[in-house]
Amino acid sequence: VEVGTTRHAKLMEAAEQALGAAIRTVRAGVTVGEIGRVIEDQIRKYGFEPIRNLQGHSLEQYRLHAGLSIPNFHTKNNTKLKSGQVIAIEPFVTDGEGYVTDAGLSNIYRVAKKSVMTRQLYNAFRNLPFAESWMYRLYGEETYRKLSFLMKRRMITPYFKLVEVKGGMVAQAEHTVYVTDDGCEILTLTE
Repeated sequence: VEVGTTRHAKLMEAAEQALGAAIRTVRAGVTVGEIGRVIEDQIRKYGFEPIRNLQGHSLEQYRLHAGLSIPNFHTKNNTKLKSGQVIAIEPFVTDGEGYVTDAGLSNIYRVAKKSVMTRQLYNAFRNLPFAESWMYRLYGEETYRKLSFLMKRRMITPYFKLVEVKGGMVAQAEHTVYVTDDGCEILTLTE
């Protein structure tokens, strides 16, 4: 949705409410399918659709997507959360069909191959995404030549922009939480 407007306030509210409900559900022993059900129920109360091909995920050091997916809709996935896991819960809500598709390259990248040519990028960002503007801090005026060179050799990989398949608006809310036996601790709250 557009930033700085209330034009899609209900869509944004649905995402925030789904996030809150999911956070209240998280604790060791809860299945990821149950979290997805709670998210979907909240989204549908507002008359919207969850995005089905974007999900939350587990995180580990220098691994943004560490294997476990946290769906935005009910599934029969009985994988249980464990105390000590770190997960990103990120409900995506749309007034469209409920799926996104690629819409061209963005200016966000990741190192695809560790090599002498990507050492400086890898040392700065590891396996995490980085913006083109962050590269500029490392390479200055050489950034665009370096970017082109590394892309042609598939040593860095771009992320794609995503759009809803029917042109619907999309809102997202997100927090990263640390799972405990009796709930979770929100790691991304600011004071």
